[in-house]
Amino acid sequence: MAKRPLDSEELGRKGEGRLEDICVDAKLVPNRVKVDRKGWDYLVEWHHPETDHRYDERDPSISCRVQVKTVWEGAKSIKLRLSSAEALATDHRPAFIYIVEVSDALQFSGAYIIHLRGRFLEDLLRKLREARVIARAPTTSSSQCRSRAPP
Repeated sequence: MAKRPLDSEELGRKGEGRLEDICVDAKLVPNRVKVDRKGWDYLVEWHHPETDHRYDERDPSISCRVQVKTVWEGAKSIKLRLSSAEALATDHRPAFIYIVEVSDALQFSGAYIIHLRGRFLEDLLRKLREARVIARAPTTSSSQCRSRAPP
């Protein structure tokens, strides 16, 4: 296999920058976590809609947690640290994994969004239980994704 133009850290930063760009374009607020030890890279927030309600009567703003995984084009799976997968899967707030594909020419070639709920969440929790038994990081196939996002 030929040497890739970016190392894994540089590739990850490229994907995180892409998420920030997409959030800004959608008028969402991407808040980057400073210390990535809880399974998510961003807290993405929606702006409060304009309202005549008093500030103390407003609903809280909508937000979700997002873990960004950037892979080379054609990758069949992603890796999540066991602690990251557990934190995302067991938190009651909405959580997503944003998978960004990058070509060897350093162009964004694809993106997927996985919402941690339903069948995917069931599979993830099962893999977490199995991983605890055999003490390894679970992998998740990007082909399990159903939602295609703009690259």
